[in-house]
Amino acid sequence: MSKSWRWLAATLIACPVLLLLLLIVLASTEVGSRRLINTLGKMTPLEIQYHKGSLLGKLQLSHVRLSQENINLELGDISSELRASCLWSGELCLQHIVVGQLEIHALPADDASTDKPDILHKAAVPALFVFPFKLEIEQLNIANTTAHWPGGSWRQGRTRAQLSISGSQIIINKARVENTYLELHELSPDDLPTNKSTSAGLDTSKHITLPGIDLPLELVVNDLSLQQLHWDIYGDKYQQQALNLTARWVKTQIQISQAALNDLPRAKARLNGSITFIDNWPLTVDAQLEMAQPPLWQGLAQHSRPPAAF
Repeated sequence: MSKSWRWLAATLIACPVLLLLLLIVLASTEVGSRRLINTLGKMTPLEIQYHKGSLLGKLQLSHVRLSQENINLELGDISSELRASCLWSGELCLQHIVVGQLEIHALPADDASTDKPDILHKAAVPALFVFPFKLEIEQLNIANTTAHWPGGSWRQGRTRAQLSISGSQIIINKARVENTYLELHELSPDDLPTNKSTSAGLDTSKHITLPGIDLPLELVVNDLSLQQLHWDIYGDKYQQQALNLTARWVKTQIQISQAALNDLPRAKARLNGSITFIDNWPLTVDAQLEMAQPPLWQGLAQHSRPPAAF
């Protein structure tokens, strides 16, 4: 009997070890990596198109797609290199990942209306999307990013950042984004959402109705630097050299804990507040403006002399 128990214990220990070794062998080859990626695509909402390489080395994917109720996301032309030491702790760590194109299509959140009873509103709110694994990216490099929604778009050039994903949370650290362009335009009558409330303080006299945007994730952005900003707000165009930002976005609300404009003419601005992407995007902002010393006072200070002593 004791020998049988020993054999049973040895079998229970050996099976997981052999399974782990099998996964490692599969992940180190192109054929095995292709099969594992196809299996991952069947078990998760992700659509993954394998190109070449291995999971435990340098990997190239043609695209990764995610389609949810209010958002469609696609990454194209992806190359990455895995740091295998993280696998023992149940995480997926990438030394670097390079993405040729990131496209986001946000659909209008018609059910996100403050005019509905609170109970119905809570019942209509879908749960946050939960990623099936933890992910750490030491160096993220995205060549181009575009985001579209009814009534507007956002485009940006090269993006460099550190990124981590766990559960429903995406954390972006030390991000630098170049050549950003925000455009808001009027919706045609056919594109107007069912929620037509205009309770916000924006001018809606020209039938401007901002669409609801619902992000089914928690996005935390720490130390984001936006460079060469361009704005086209219903035909009015603006430019800004740089903006530093720390913010958190969940569902329809962005909470801005700090925003800094350091290149204003003879001034610096500090902002914090929130934006809610329903009911024409009500905006709440607290601002602090720091004025530089005017040239007149600089000249007086340079030419002033201490009073003569008697």
